[in-house]
Amino acid sequence: MFEKIKRYKVIIISIVIIILAIFLYQKFVLDKKEDASINIVAVGGDVNGVGQEMIRLLYELNRIKFDTSIFEDPLFNSLVDHSLEVVAEPLGRPDPFAPIGSEVNTETTIAEPIDHRQDLLNINDD
Repeated sequence: MFEKIKRYKVIIISIVIIILAIFLYQKFVLDKKEDASINIVAVGGDVNGVGQEMIRLLYELNRIKFDTSIFEDPLFNSLVDHSLEVVAEPLGRPDPFAPIGSEVNTETTIAEPIDHRQDLLNINDD
């Protein structure tokens, strides 16, 4: 049996090399052709699998179109905001875990209220 292997050694090695070349061609060349549209977006060079997934998700998100005509509807514009303003409260110590009496800064700061209503009104500007 070993005599037959020695006899056909060149043929066996050639077949193994051809099979290996076909496998490598399918793995590296054909896979890149299928992902060409994603790779065009990735300008920074090679991207790993997680990066490819993020680019695909970003591409899908960019295709989403929102209908903003609801913001021009008279019914929507007649809505009234009944939210309460947050009252400014004094903040605590700079380091709440430090021993009492070791504060460097004994001055208390008052938090300013945050009003996001103007941001909501400017949605159409974006």
